[in-house]
Amino acid sequence: MSNYPPQAPKKLTRSRSNRIVGGVCGGVAQYLNMDVTLVRILTVLISLFTGVPVILYIIALFVIPEEGAPGAPQYPGVTGAQPYAGGYQPAPTPEYAPYPPTGAAQPPRSGAEDAVWGTEGPPWEQRQAAAPSPPPPPAPEEPTPVAPSEPEAPVVSPESEDKGKGDA
Repeated sequence: MSNYPPQAPKKLTRSRSNRIVGGVCGGVAQYLNMDVTLVRILTVLISLFTGVPVILYIIALFVIPEEGAPGAPQYPGVTGAQPYAGGYQPAPTPEYAPYPPTGAAQPPRSGAEDAVWGTEGPPWEQRQAAAPSPPPPPAPEEPTPVAPSEPEAPVVSPESEDKGKGDA
């Protein structure tokens, strides 16, 4: 349970006080808890390179409600500890002991009891298996002769053809 009081949910609204055109950058800066000037500078720089923020700004101008508008819900401010109607109720004691008592030695757990790591324990405590020996290199296969499917015609070089034409 948190000691901090509950926070009202953030709502993205257009700002009335930090407004130059429509208050969108002021509302975004307030929502993100940033400086308004930084949000405006980033919007202009990104617009110079892509132009996307201009389109998004126009859409946000119509979609995001204005600060304090009837459509925007108003939450009461949280000013400190809030009274609890039911009084203080301590958390129930768990059935298990989350931590061993201080000063008590924790007994070693057997591997069969460990539901997370199994019977062999965590990987850093497991026995390392011996590295397998590399398999022997495969024996070279003898190429099998392949008979040609068709008998080959004798190859005649171009020089011998020229000699044959000149002789005739």
